[in-house]
Amino acid sequence: MEKIIYRCYLFSPEQDKFLRDKSYGIDRMECFMTLAELAVHEDTKVRISEHKDITLTKGQFTISDVKLSQLWRLERKTVHKIMKRMEELGIFSSAKVGQICVYSMKALSGWHINGQFHWNPFYRKPARLMTESTTGDSGK
Repeated sequence: MEKIIYRCYLFSPEQDKFLRDKSYGIDRMECFMTLAELAVHEDTKVRISEHKDITLTKGQFTISDVKLSQLWRLERKTVHKIMKRMEELGIFSSAKVGQICVYSMKALSGWHINGQFHWNPFYRKPARLMTESTTGDSGK
């Protein structure tokens, strides 16, 4: 039986603004969707070298900047900047495992698979940024 999979996302206003921006002809939402599709929805063993395997947990993926630059048809430096900004915004986190980077999706809340919801253990509800501004002359 073929699995019917729906992904569920939740973005903060800052994340949404970044992903919807198409400056320089770059569709950042399409970039995000590529990453979301790479995230596994069940624990998956992956070979990272000739002698080493790792198990990706639900919500994780691994891919090189070189491969992303091919998928996105962008220069590696541009890919690196986009990935760095997504991480700064809390869309995902990353950790080095040997020579590779394992990414954990934080903006992907889970998957509906054949009508059943599966939570992403790395999901983090976006924090609302509280700012204070003062106006007027200070103390006069």
